[in-house]
Amino acid sequence: CQVFGDPHIITFDNVVYEFEGHCEYVLAMDCEEKKWSVYGSFETCSTHGRGACLSSVTLYYNGEVSLELLRGKIVNNGGKRFDVPATGTGTIATKNNEKIYIFEKDDWLAISFGYDGDSNYELRWDGLMSAQILLKANAPTICGLCGNANNNTADDFQMRWTGDVVESAAKFGDSWRIDRRNKCKKTAEMPEWEWEKDFDDRKQAATTVCTKMFDSPQLVGCASGLGALGQRVSPKPYKRRCITDYMRSDFLPDEVAGLNMACVAVMNVRREMRKCGKPEPPMEGGERLCWRDRGTGKSSKSLLASLIVTFREMKIINYCTLIFLENGKIYFNYY
Repeated sequence: CQVFGDPHIITFDNVVYEFEGHCEYVLAMDCEEKKWSVYGSFETCSTHGRGACLSSVTLYYNGEVSLELLRGKIVNNGGKRFDVPATGTGTIATKNNEKIYIFEKDDWLAISFGYDGDSNYELRWDGLMSAQILLKANAPTICGLCGNANNNTADDFQMRWTGDVVESAAKFGDSWRIDRRNKCKKTAEMPEWEWEKDFDDRKQAATTVCTKMFDSPQLVGCASGLGALGQRVSPKPYKRRCITDYMRSDFLPDEVAGLNMACVAVMNVRREMRKCGKPEPPMEGGERLCWRDRGTGKSSKSLLASLIVTFREMKIINYCTLIFLENGKIYFNYY
């Protein structure tokens, strides 16, 4: 399951939808054994007050572990800061001596939990506004904003308390909110946002920028089934969200408002490119798509990961430019 941008959710069963909630919600949980849950906090990420972005994710495990991942890749372990090793893996043990592992993986901050000897769950956080939840093999019944992972796209919008399947993403999402003080406004009660009309003057620029980004030879190749593993990764859902976010979001404002949000969509489809096999030359850390520093020619972390330092210093990210070259490698500048 993927959560990114302003705000877009791709469920375990690959249903793509938007949910403009401003509260804390259950992203996914073990609805059978109730052993773990992942909450996500969403907040406004614009000057005009509409739209929302993921600001943190929290893993609750076995009624005793609470790990909150905040912007800047800060880890809050039950009220105390947990320092993730620069290399290697941090470990937290439960009373039953179950191990939870925290580590940096590519450009993610990752938590692995629920080991059963063969597989495990994994929660990933990019330190900005994107998260992924990976299920282990033979996982129990799953529920939450990420759907139920039953390979049926028709029943992902399952209400929390009744189990009824609804068509409204807002109504479905509201049922999974965690609003202990009853302060969150229901998304279903918000006026319809006619953002396409409000930001129509930005549509042409958004389409031009996002088309340039998504015409990368590697992305086109994956969509055509040309990956080394022969698996297709369609960039279409991400491109549509790229255009959407470029048009309506001014989060991380700069000379070209929205461009940074468009970059978020590119980052997330890039993370799916592993399914297309490994291009040459390979990147360090097992990455499947080459992001390289133009100055040194060496492999670099993703743009968003490299900007984490900026967030830690409470500064504003100013600008990003992605350049796609003919050889299929993706280069970038950041300022």
